[in-house]
Amino acid sequence: MQLSNWTYNSDRQFINTDVLYSKPFTIVLLDDHKIFRHGLKKLIETKFSNINFIEFGNGDEAYEFLCNAVTNNKLPHLLITDITHSGLNGVELINKLRILENKIKNKNQLSIMLITMHAKEDVLNKQPTLLGMVDFIYPKSVNVDWLLGCVESVLSL
Repeated sequence: MQLSNWTYNSDRQFINTDVLYSKPFTIVLLDDHKIFRHGLKKLIETKFSNINFIEFGNGDEAYEFLCNAVTNNKLPHLLITDITHSGLNGVELINKLRILENKIKNKNQLSIMLITMHAKEDVLNKQPTLLGMVDFIYPKSVNVDWLLGCVESVLSL
């Protein structure tokens, strides 16, 4: 739900969207496991202190927020999502976002990192359309340094 500059996350906490962009970088975390989102956020914060985070456990809520961001050209710098969660799954969400970006003809495209319990090859075999739509596909067992390196490359730090 959007109320002026306010939105809410999956924990039903209202967030001022102006505050989301108070730091130089914004990352959206989408995973149905709150403990995973929390851990990922803490991990990223160990290396980068200049990032705002917004968390969603539901694909529909994340899509609503991201549609608003794409439409208003206030893209977060990175979406980190799982494939499986309630609402729109990760593949559906990514497809819809890319269609919206093309329709609006945004010069900037949202960077997307897909983190899943499935092997990259399995994901691409089942969902070949993801190739070219996401920047990174990693298993949840990815090496921490790889993950942080990818975040750094997306944010160009």
